Amino acid sequence: GYLDGSTATARFNHPAGLDVDPQGRIFVADSLNHRIRRIDKNGLVHTVAGNGKSDLLDGVGVEAAFSAPVDVLVMANGSLVVADQNNRRLRRITTDGAVSTWFGQNAGGLVDGPIATAQLGTVMGLALDLDGAVLVVDYGNHAIRRVVTPKKDCEDANPCTKDACNAKDGGCSHTPETGTKPPGGCTTEGGCNVGVSTCSGGKLVCQSLAAVGKMAGKACDDDDICSVATTCQAGECAPLGKWLVDTVVGGVAGSADGPASVARLLHTRAVASDPAGNAYVADTSQRIRRISPSGHVTTVAGMGLPGKQDGKGAQARFANVAGLAW
Repeated sequence: GYLDGSTATARFNHPAGLDVDPQGRIFVADSLNHRIRRIDKNGLVHTVAGNGKSDLLDGVGVEAAFSAPVDVLVMANGSLVVADQNNRRLRRITTDGAVSTWFGQNAGGLVDGPIATAQLGTVMGLALDLDGAVLVVDYGNHAIRRVVTPKKDCEDANPCTKDACNAKDGGCSHTPETGTKPPGGCTTEGGCNVGVSTCSGGKLVCQSLAAVGKMAGKACDDDDICSVATTCQAGECAPLGKWLVDTVVGGVAGSADGPASVARLLHTRAVASDPAGNAYVADTSQRIRRISPSGHVTTVAGMGLPGKQDGKGAQARFANVAGLAW
């Protein structure tokens, strides 16, 4: 069923993935209600977004539509990423409830590259890795995908190019090709480009520009444009259009361990990451797999046969594990 209210009376319809924000609020992908719900610490359940119809619509709150969302991920800036299963897309929800389509195509496929052209199969789960990149469980392509934004740290005295650095880390947002970041950081007397960036704490940051955005030396919000050449992504200023999708492991069905070039996954279903940078994956080979930061895949548990047997490593049996957490 579907009903907001207290935990004693609220109703869900096949809740799938969830995540918890720093305030202790639980966000739930209410799959067959086609909604994202929130459970507050006081026990009240609210609808964050979704009108209950299986569709693909951007908008604010209940104006938006999803189709069987199966997981939700809380980003560092409080925005949400949603695995919109039947739409083969990742969606984003700002802290104000505005829903937008991050990337994905009607035609599901295994296509890496810029998010404007990247394709997904059936998305099943989400996690953040150690670097803040979004790990995506691509069930249909037997793969773990990753969404990253390339960054180059501004080094003192290096020319700041228009695509150089992200402002959250105090780098150059957008500067003319003749601009430089002086040794030791910028000062309020010089080294900053009037009308593009300004000094704060000895670092170049985005300035509020009426024509292009409203940054003022802070971590950006999702609807802020930081400068001429950068936009806000996941709380940071990133070059426009520079978000990239790549395949960490997979693309061909199987259960082989080994380096990424030869390892195989089978209908991946869930992913979680640990503090050492490893990713753990549950797939329908009835095994739990570990992907090291270098991409090497190892089976850590499960003999490959369905069941509910406990034991060490390959002695254990699982049956269609649907979720993981670290």
